[in-house]
Amino acid sequence: MLKNAKCIVIDLDGTIYFGSQPAPRAADFIAFCRGKFKRVFFATNNSAKTLTQLRKKLADMGICVKSEEIINSGLLVADFLSARGIKDIYCFGTEDFKQDLLARGLNPLADKPEAIVVGYDPDFNIPKLERALNIALKNSCRIIAANVDRAYPRDNGIISPGAGAIVKALEYSLNRRTAEVIGKPNVYMLEYVAKKSGLKPWQILMLGDNFESDIKMAGDFGALSILLSTRVRKGVRSAKNLTEVMEILNEN
Repeated sequence: MLKNAKCIVIDLDGTIYFGSQPAPRAADFIAFCRGKFKRVFFATNNSAKTLTQLRKKLADMGICVKSEEIINSGLLVADFLSARGIKDIYCFGTEDFKQDLLARGLNPLADKPEAIVVGYDPDFNIPKLERALNIALKNSCRIIAANVDRAYPRDNGIISPGAGAIVKALEYSLNRRTAEVIGKPNVYMLEYVAKKSGLKPWQILMLGDNFESDIKMAGDFGALSILLSTRVRKGVRSAKNLTEVMEILNEN
């Protein structure tokens, strides 16, 4: 029941913004959520930007958030590796992602890595894939994916391939599946929220535009969910836009 929700976790790409453009009434919606819920978090599978950069991006859209309210797959990857004592890795990803991992005590370009970490890399190419393939074969590395998103929305309706395309290229070359996926639809993000908020799964509401990641994660964790989509799915509560989400929440 939505009336039980004390915390909302809001997806970013495709929900609050599309590329550099905010969704209609995005700032109003965030203000509404702050009045409605005890805690508000923002969750994204995108590892390309640091938490500080994501905060600035939102601020440029007139949406003020605290860095500790933002969760991205890069943060969870760092936590996952640190908890397992893994420091030396080889990383596919943006320079910002690598610097973020470095700042958290990890070595993203180790000569003899224990793991290969795959995040979104706009400069992905065959030489990088070749290097990762040979590192994995030589060192018997485990493969850790920040996420396996197929695609994500950019400005002007453009859709770009996501980190999942890179993951699949590496998997196909190695002829084996990736061992661990850290981002959505894995439940690590909601576990992080539950730990930070002290709430139970059924007190957490997930709002997102992707059924395969946002809604599946919520279902697997036992959390509530609303799918932001014009497509109706049986058994899934959905809304066409943020205005409709506010109407639904006002009814509960």
